[in-house]
Amino acid sequence: MRWIFLIWIGIATCGFSERGQASEAWEYAAFPRLVATGLASAAEDLGALELQSGSRRWTAMLPDSRRTHPSWGVEQAFISSDLRSLILVKQKVRLRGEHHGALDGWTKLGSGHVLHLQGRGGLWAIYVDDASEAERKVLAQEFRRLVRYRTSRTWLEYWAQAQAHAHAETAATHHIPTSSSARPDVRSRPSAQESGILSGVFRCSRSALAGAWNATGGAVEDAAEFVWGMIRRPSETWDRARQSVREAYDFVANIRTNIRQMVEGFEDLSGILQTELICGVIGALAAGGALAVLTAGGGAARLAALMAQYAVKIKNMLPFLRGLSADLARSSIVPDQLSSLMRRLMSRDVPEARVRTMNELSRFDAGMAMEAAACALD
Repeated sequence: MRWIFLIWIGIATCGFSERGQASEAWEYAAFPRLVATGLASAAEDLGALELQSGSRRWTAMLPDSRRTHPSWGVEQAFISSDLRSLILVKQKVRLRGEHHGALDGWTKLGSGHVLHLQGRGGLWAIYVDDASEAERKVLAQEFRRLVRYRTSRTWLEYWAQAQAHAHAETAATHHIPTSSSARPDVRSRPSAQESGILSGVFRCSRSALAGAWNATGGAVEDAAEFVWGMIRRPSETWDRARQSVREAYDFVANIRTNIRQMVEGFEDLSGILQTELICGVIGALAAGGALAVLTAGGGAARLAALMAQYAVKIKNMLPFLRGLSADLARSSIVPDQLSSLMRRLMSRDVPEARVRTMNELSRFDAGMAMEAAACALD
């Protein structure tokens, strides 16, 4: 009787899993590094920089999906607006072993789920962590659309799928709950303003995060190619990719945290101005090559030293920034002008006398103060 009971327990346990833990019966025959320099090796652009399910939004961390990020191992990564969930996208993978059960539907894998879809240019792999079953259903529909997933279904089946897709989109907009499962290392849920600022920062940092390794002369890329070439087990592959992307996210998010801690009054500035200032800092780090070293790992001490320098610069012109922040709420400062000015202020040295002039003018007219700042940078 005991062995019958154990068999029943095993069957029942398997029944509760979407695809069960049999996922380890298959592995990746190839998890390739794709370089967008030639038609033969170039990946496809996914064509989406934001995904949404209900009130939850995922923002892309790279400008497109046509090149593998060397230290992440994937062509695209999205982070959710509540900072809890990642979506990672990998193209042209090849599977081996008992992999048929891992095709077309979500497969449970460690603390996340992976979806494999046949589409443009080969087999796509999409990994998501901390997402509810309802969210995964909507995301699967969206990724099928994005990669132009096709099968030999009849027109009637296509029509039924289209109706289901439309119903899922309606549910995503109005009814789908966000995942409530908690990660052990997760941060507290951000405010709406903080979420908006981080989303804006990721939009402006996409290119910097994508090209950071160029300043290393290929050293990061060569090392990453070796590491990714050694990994085949699905759980190890996605755990490593998730960890790499999380480290990059922490790097960007900590820039804002460090500035807030070192500059009293920074949080009082408008969300738009905070975003543009942080984008200016990230742009300066990328232009100077520091971003490549920091995203390659082991750069915490250098990051702290660099943040101290930028904090002093921001603190010295805080009256000017306060004036801009107030003026943004009541007048029409052109966003592109503000963005350009913040990048130039963070990447160049501004004479102390000019900073004093900017601070004084901001008490009367933010537009004149901006002109004074621009003149100092010409």
